[in-house]
Amino acid sequence: MEYWVGGIVAPAELESGRRVGYEIVDLATGARAPWLCLAEGIADVGPFMIVEEGASLARRALQRCIEVTSGIVIVDEIGPLELDARGHSWAMGPLAQSEIDEIVLVVRPSLVPKLEQRWGFQPDVWEVARWEELGRAMGLGE
Repeated sequence: MEYWVGGIVAPAELESGRRVGYEIVDLATGARAPWLCLAEGIADVGPFMIVEEGASLARRALQRCIEVTSGIVIVDEIGPLELDARGHSWAMGPLAQSEIDEIVLVVRPSLVPKLEQRWGFQPDVWEVARWEELGRAMGLGE
């Protein structure tokens, strides 16, 4: 059985073991763009700034996810930014109400109750430390 897979992941960019930014990767198209960086952008996120190129790519990818009716959507990550009605928050309500088969959200364990309260998600929770563990938890092999 084949599933459409879409959404976004935000891998960290490291220099000498230090986190200097994040990229956005559109899972449906493979497109990549800078998302958060230490030096430039449009809004503060802790020590990082949002880069419009990545924000735009994320909006397009998540809008596509809202419009599909079958498949799997992955969103990395829903965090304090979204709970403060910024970042990807605009997409969470429509995703929660969508008919998509499965939604996988990367969320810090301490924020799961707030996610449930804010957008009505009724999640199955898997605690994993790395993406490889998530794949195994979902039965996606090695």
